[in-house]
Amino acid sequence: MKKILVLGDSHLPYTDFEVIEQAHDFAKKFKPDIVISTGDMTDQKYWSRFPKSPEDDGGLVEWKKVLAGAKEFAKMFPKMVILNSNHDRRYAKKAAESGIPKIMIRTLSELIPNKGWQWHLGPNPYIVDNIAFMHGDELQGGVKAKANVLGMNVVQGHSHKAELHYVNTFNKSVFAMDVGCTVDPKSAAFDYAATSLTKVWVGFGYIENGIPHLVPKKK
Repeated sequence: MKKILVLGDSHLPYTDFEVIEQAHDFAKKFKPDIVISTGDMTDQKYWSRFPKSPEDDGGLVEWKKVLAGAKEFAKMFPKMVILNSNHDRRYAKKAAESGIPKIMIRTLSELIPNKGWQWHLGPNPYIVDNIAFMHGDELQGGVKAKANVLGMNVVQGHSHKAELHYVNTFNKSVFAMDVGCTVDPKSAAFDYAATSLTKVWVGFGYIENGIPHLVPKKK
């Protein structure tokens, strides 16, 4: 079975690089066979449908920060599978709303030219060792419900929560893991949830010998 490192949603340029560095240090010892990002690699706040703040960056400034952050990210994780996700699709959705055909839109692999980054654009989950890796917006319900529906192990991001469940059926047991995120909770990416009493969980996950684990950010 493969050793798998899972990084939750990063939302560049609002990424918490302290936890990315922690995951990188962990990876040096763990030596994963594959590194998977649950998606939302970019935030694309400028193209969001939500109200903007006067303090927000303009679209060009935000994207330049994304590219700079992606370059630093790739220094630590030069090879990575990145899952299809709602934030990473924001620019394409905005283009479609403006009547621009898909043939005129560059892909994320062209926009962020890190050769070792593989963008898995779905819509099906990315499956390794009978584990369905997904962003989390492909099916309704929590990660436990998705494991029930698919009848297999599931790992996801999207919710920015940390959860780990085991689901038992009459003939097998599967796990369901939500790996939180790698975003700075105080950043502009979470302005919409500033008054929320339930905060995000920052950390990462890994799977070894078929067993899932969650690792919180060091204090």
